[in-house]
Amino acid sequence: MDKTRYTDIAKLSRDFNVNEVKVYLPAPNQNDYNAGYITRFFVQRVNDPASTVYEVNSSTYVELSHNSFFTTVDLDWQIVGSVEKIKEVNFKSVKFASQKLPAVMLYLPYYLQFRKKD
Repeated sequence: MDKTRYTDIAKLSRDFNVNEVKVYLPAPNQNDYNAGYITRFFVQRVNDPASTVYEVNSSTYVELSHNSFFTTVDLDWQIVGSVEKIKEVNFKSVKFASQKLPAVMLYLPYYLQFRKKD
């Protein structure tokens, strides 16, 4: 490497911006219960499959979906219906999402979360 090239590289900014992930826990409202489901958003650092899965809000999800350091996945989460139906639908949703983000299965073990109780 010649001295000029080294000098140019050395002058480059050393700031490396790694996004700080803000976690989010959904709080379904009456409109969500009327619809029967919510959409949930998850991210994980791409370079470590054992790293933490974070649930994020939709705007953070969109931002990180354009960041090559994160794997992102969203899923529909059933919140209205019979216990059996909710479990079945949410299990299938998590299973489908786990094809892209396997660790999401560990994050969502309780398929009745946010279920509207009769």
